[in-house]
Amino acid sequence: MKYFMVNVKLYTLDEKGVENGTITTTHVPTIAKDSLSAKACAVVWQSDGGIATIDNQRPEDFVCIEKERGYSWVVTRCIEVTQEEFDIFRSITSGISENAYCKQED
Repeated sequence: MKYFMVNVKLYTLDEKGVENGTITTTHVPTIAKDSLSAKACAVVWQSDGGIATIDNQRPEDFVCIEKERGYSWVVTRCIEVTQEEFDIFRSITSGISENAYCKQED
């Protein structure tokens, strides 16, 4: 398994399901076998269990769209990091003792 930092952007959707505003960008520490798996894992984790699909506008990335809630989560960047960088980020943001990271199922 490899270590990744995945940026996931949260958008609001209008009544037609079109993205119309950015709420926030989150940096999701993720453990996965490759960057594609890391992107899918992070966007599902950030959306509280949504369904990851390939983004039509950005085919290299994943998106979770929940029209009922009026939100979409979109992967905007994924970089591979060392375990040390991963642990430093976690210790600064949420603490090593918390389970605040996404891990791909084996």
